[in-house]
Amino acid sequence: MQRCVGGGQSLEQDYEAGINSGLIIPGFEKVKTDEENNFSSLKKETIPFLYDDCSVELQEWAFNKLRKQHSYWQEENPQDEWPEASVLAIICTEDKVIDPAWSEQIARDWLEVTPIMLPGGHSPFLSRPKELAEVLMNDA
Repeated sequence: MQRCVGGGQSLEQDYEAGINSGLIIPGFEKVKTDEENNFSSLKKETIPFLYDDCSVELQEWAFNKLRKQHSYWQEENPQDEWPEASVLAIICTEDKVIDPAWSEQIARDWLEVTPIMLPGGHSPFLSRPKELAEVLMNDA
């Protein structure tokens, strides 16, 4: 089993230590959180980052379905090793939230897999559901 990078630390601690420094696309960090810097309360200005390749109607629908969620940004990662499981990495090549180059490097270095590159932005389950399903079915 491969040791988890950042095991025992939060994502914020990893980020400050430079481990995840390339994670977020420049510009997203300015609009992602509410006034309390809470990652789980996204502002409406995040729509172009999350759903840029979706119709305006789908963008609004999807954003209005978002709910507050648990955030691991400040909670420490309790794992020292990755659990035994099959791994697949799908990277959206035009993602405006998570840097595709960072994702590709992490897939190779941490997960030890060659990622599958999928055209499109951050939310392929909305913008390209058929293509995403084909990737998942072919690699299941």
